[in-house]
Amino acid sequence: MELQEYMRKVGDMTEDEKIDLREWTVAGNSVYDNPYFYSDDHGAPMDFINAIRMDNDLRLQHEERLKKRNVTKVVIACITTIRKAEEICLKKAIDELIRSGTIDVSDCSADLLDGFADLLAGVYDDRT
Repeated sequence: MELQEYMRKVGDMTEDEKIDLREWTVAGNSVYDNPYFYSDDHGAPMDFINAIRMDNDLRLQHEERLKKRNVTKVVIACITTIRKAEEICLKKAIDELIRSGTIDVSDCSADLLDGFADLLAGVYDDRT
């Protein structure tokens, strides 16, 4: 009797919710209790359907947060890889410009040459 009245009161339920509710009540539990120990705003046990819906929502939110974290990790890894590739290309280009004489190192300041040297040292380090 309690189950039928509760189902009418709740209204629309998915088939999975109906099955879970029946299994819950067949096991001797009340429709006005839940397996998650969730409580309402007044501290009373939350009814079964609202509790499983809340639990599903919380699970989905958690999965979304995990997906966002994973996407963030992938994006950071891609950016890092791109930056490394760009740095290697830049170092190789500067090295080629100096070797071809396009950049006349005699016209460059000491700071600029030190920067080129640091970049070029990285190229040679990468090659070994």
